[in-house]
Amino acid sequence: MGAVRRIGWIVILVLGVILVEDAGGVIVFDFEGAPVYGRAGEIEAYMEGVYGSDITVVGGTVRDALFGGWISGPLGDDNYVRAKGWCGPAEFSISFEEVPITSASFDSGVVFSSFYAYADGEEIFREGWRCWGSDNSGTIYFDSPVTTLRFSNRCFWGEIEMDNLSVTPVPEPATVLLVGLGGLILRMRRLK
Repeated sequence: MGAVRRIGWIVILVLGVILVEDAGGVIVFDFEGAPVYGRAGEIEAYMEGVYGSDITVVGGTVRDALFGGWISGPLGDDNYVRAKGWCGPAEFSISFEEVPITSASFDSGVVFSSFYAYADGEEIFREGWRCWGSDNSGTIYFDSPVTTLRFSNRCFWGEIEMDNLSVTPVPEPATVLLVGLGGLILRMRRLK
């Protein structure tokens, strides 16, 4: 009978670990659900619907191609977030205050510009100046949870673009507590 109980507790613990993995799974914002020419408020609404918690967006608009759809931009015809700065720096930021993130990746594009990304003020990605082009950041893992991503060209003209933003949210405390409780119960049972 004791072996059956132990197996039952092991199954519960494994299910708890799986729940934590799902809670901390990668979330992708491809901006296809965001309205074209949408500004910060519309971008926030789209991202909150995907993320499931409050997000703050400052700056940026959603576009689908350059020059009203005549030419594909560096990121193609898909919807993407862009900022242009013909008389000042181009930049926008996304804040995950309620549920911070532990990793991020994104596609970046530039038109007569450079591209910089920051996580809570620290530079995490740089694409040098070019007149036209795109790049992928790869997955960037943070040492501690991050609340704000900022994208900028750090110059006074040009356009920056960002698409396919993938983030990993911090697991919910209740799920982490469940796994810890399962481990504690197993340990107590073992000590009996």
